[in-house]
Amino acid sequence: MRNGIACRRRAVAAGCAALLLACGGDEPADAERAAAPPEAGTGGPSAPAAGAPEAAAAAADVPSADPAALAELEEILRAGAPEPDALLGALARVGAAGDRRASAALAALVLDPERADAVRARAAVSLARIDPRAAAAVLARLDPWVLSAELDPVRAIPFAESEPFFRALLGAQLSQDAKRDAIAALADSGVDATPLLVEVAGRSRDPALRATAVDAIAFMPDPGAAPVALIELPARERAPEVRASLYRVLAQHAGSLAEAPGTDALLQTALAERDPAVRLEASALLARLLRAHGDAKLRERFERALVPWLAHEASRGSGRAARLRAVEILALAGGAPADTALGELAASRETEIADAARRALASR
Repeated sequence: MRNGIACRRRAVAAGCAALLLACGGDEPADAERAAAPPEAGTGGPSAPAAGAPEAAAAAADVPSADPAALAELEEILRAGAPEPDALLGALARVGAAGDRRASAALAALVLDPERADAVRARAAVSLARIDPRAAAAVLARLDPWVLSAELDPVRAIPFAESEPFFRALLGAQLSQDAKRDAIAALADSGVDATPLLVEVAGRSRDPALRATAVDAIAFMPDPGAAPVALIELPARERAPEVRASLYRVLAQHAGSLAEAPGTDALLQTALAERDPAVRLEASALLARLLRAHGDAKLRERFERALVPWLAHEASRGSGRAARLRAVEILALAGGAPADTALGELAASRETEIADAARRALASR
């Protein structure tokens, strides 16, 4: 099931990436603030990425919270065939200790092709907890298929431990596909991961990654407070396709949005949309808000500005899917003006539109 969801996320994200236009100037997300790693396979130095933090403190400046952790790991590694559970436990212990003396050993484990994916993943998570810059550099050297395989075990690691790994991964010099896979894995990490997903959705420089983060939230069984946190994003989002994704996710959670801060700005932005495809998604969000809360002021504005437009789209829209979507939104919104529009559409010469309008009226 989880793999199927990840595949669907990748398919949606790939479509968004193909459509989106690059737009610069956004504030970089914290997830993208790791220093630029060495070029893949070289291990050499490179200039820091824009917005990168200062270099991490030297190992000697950061005392270990658990001085015995590194000794335990070294002892286990000296064994010819260490017990997997013992090795994984030692790796987790070193990461929790924050002992930077373990950085080289952890990096070697991440890059060791003979190690199991679970071991390499746990080593990468611990390395990111100790030294995010080093983790970003190592992750950039991995083959994309290896990196994808390592993401599966990371999904099972508590987000409190894996957050530095995801931040390092999203800040590394990796392909867009690799970062989309990382966002899908991040969403599988559980509700605790939603603040980072919201951060990527709102602040990533890459509109395709912003859209991917929004779509990942849409697939989460429990997105927590993410929908409320997304309310303010459409007003400042410049990529139309990302706004469309935002409206879709917000529509799923319309019942929880009525009293949230920023709702007025969201309504203003949705009502002002002019791109037909985006305006359909904005209209669907507003129709769901009407059904969930019945706000009289919103209904008046919806019926004045959007019902005539939806009726026009249903009869003369650019594509079959858009025309049917307009009928669906009119049915969802309800109210006398929408019903009048549906009655006119029921006489349409286009059979599908007429049938959809009749079904909507019959369900009243």
